[in-house]
Amino acid sequence: MQALVTISMATALVACAPEPPAGATYNTPSKDDLFISTFVPTESDANAILASMREAVPGPEVQVAPARYGVRWSDVPNAVRWGGNVAEMATFTRERDGDDGWIYHLISVADEPVTLTIRRVPPPKIYEAHALAGLFGDRRDLERRLLHELDLAMRMYGAKAQPVTLDEPE
Repeated sequence: MQALVTISMATALVACAPEPPAGATYNTPSKDDLFISTFVPTESDANAILASMREAVPGPEVQVAPARYGVRWSDVPNAVRWGGNVAEMATFTRERDGDDGWIYHLISVADEPVTLTIRRVPPPKIYEAHALAGLFGDRRDLERRLLHELDLAMRMYGAKAQPVTLDEPE
């Protein structure tokens, strides 16, 4: 008797469950879709879309451009994460080093400690980075790779257009 009640309740629960929307499982178009997912705007469509988005934001238009000197100080945290990841390292901690610097403690995939010190310097250089890797500070190969990947990441981020207010002053 108890088994019959359990089966009846389970059947009622399954029967009352709402139907998933059409195409939800397979990501296929449905009559319920509000927008055409295959729409690719032309250049004039894209300009019209951007113009309407700009009109919706009050205030002066923000100027965006790549970094004036190829790199930006504000990109350091992102570049350390990116460059460290490419160099097969994970960031443990970050601490301030005075007003114009950071000290990052990383660990390599081989469980080697790495300390990365980055200081802000005047344009056009923007930053200086020094690495110390290995239990005894003897892993020059890890240091070179991290510094190389950091520089590539800083240049990659610097090539992206950002508000010019994030760039370095003259």
